[in-house]
Amino acid sequence: AWFSLHPSVVHVVLVAGDANVNGFAQLGHLQQVLQDASATLADTNSNTNATAEARETLGKYQHVWNSVLHNFTSPIASNVFVYHQRQRHAPWTMGPANVWDYGAQPGVTFGPEVELAHVLGEAFAPDPVVI
Repeated sequence: AWFSLHPSVVHVVLVAGDANVNGFAQLGHLQQVLQDASATLADTNSNTNATAEARETLGKYQHVWNSVLHNFTSPIASNVFVYHQRQRHAPWTMGPANVWDYGAQPGVTFGPEVELAHVLGEAFAPDPVVI
């Protein structure tokens, strides 16, 4: 049971593709960018442009930053779930949308499902969404 209530509405979004939706963005790079932005804000000697850029970066990716702070395990949106088949003929899996589980290499890469989950989660809250 991936949600405890039986809502009358469940939004289902199909994402079709092959390598173009497989997810090759590097978690390590994302983590470094967000940590650098956080350090810039903490540095009282940072110039105004760097501070503004760091604020914009953290603001734009706050939902991902929250996941980074929890070792990438916290969900991107609490109402969004991913139903996913890693390879053809492999079993389908389902779980909360997060940065860790659904890239081409779980725990190393992530894909478009991260931002899609964030946007759909906000748009359809509190209804559940399945990608």
